[in-house]
Amino acid sequence: MTAAERLGMSEYFFVRMDEFTAHPERYEEFQFQTAAQAVDVALRKTMNYMEEEQAGRLPIATKEELSSLWQAASRAVAPLDSVFSEACYYKALGWLRPEDWVRANEGGIKTDLEFIKGERIKLIKSAKVQPVVKPTSNLGQWITDKEHRERLTFVGGGLAVIFGALWTAFVYFDGKTWINTFFTKETTQNVREAKAALPPAPSPVPAPTTPILSPAPSPAPAPRPPRVVKKICFGNGHDGEDCRSEADATLDCGVYKRAGANIREFVKSEYCPNQPATVEVIVNHGKGECGWTAFRVTCNP
Repeated sequence: MTAAERLGMSEYFFVRMDEFTAHPERYEEFQFQTAAQAVDVALRKTMNYMEEEQAGRLPIATKEELSSLWQAASRAVAPLDSVFSEACYYKALGWLRPEDWVRANEGGIKTDLEFIKGERIKLIKSAKVQPVVKPTSNLGQWITDKEHRERLTFVGGGLAVIFGALWTAFVYFDGKTWINTFFTKETTQNVREAKAALPPAPSPVPAPTTPILSPAPSPAPAPRPPRVVKKICFGNGHDGEDCRSEADATLDCGVYKRAGANIREFVKSEYCPNQPATVEVIVNHGKGECGWTAFRVTCNP
């Protein structure tokens, strides 16, 4: 279904509007043509729908689209035949509500396709075709007439060819030398005047030089923190000389027992706070009150 038909035939008028403008007395004829075309489109789409449905195929058009086409036909027929317009109106309603067809038949309004075909034929037969009278007194209408425009175009083209031929003959035979001399003198004089009016050429300005900048020095690396090694001894009692010797700190058994399994982390946090560190056992034996244990802790290894 075309776009115009999907719009419900609101602008589906195949009427030669240029003829209607030039011949307003044919308005009634154009009305009949528009009404017949609207009915023809609705009839054709409806019959196609019924054939597709009877063949078990899915129709291309929808019931809503068929209803819109019959509403458009009803509006187009209304100024010419009120009975026919009413039949098209109920035909449109029935596609959305089939009970409206039953109600229309009960009221004596026929909506079957055979009745509509017959009314369409009667509508065309009742049309009055007016003879076309071409205006001759109005100059504007005379010029806009297609036949007159063609004549004017033909005459204008002929005159253009004649004037072109005459000018070519004049230039070639009589005016060729005169025209060449005139334009040569005129061109030479114009060039001289243009050169005299030109200001002196400015001296060339040297292009600015861009200084080459040395790359910025890279920042000096941060100084490495010093490496510090300490010996920490834990224990009480006798036989602990190998642990206490050269120890930086000696702690008793109570501290060792409170630290327990976290003794290495305790040593790091106490003697290398907020610094990377390693801890290793260098003395470990069971003498004295709780044994002797010495750790070597290295800050910033």
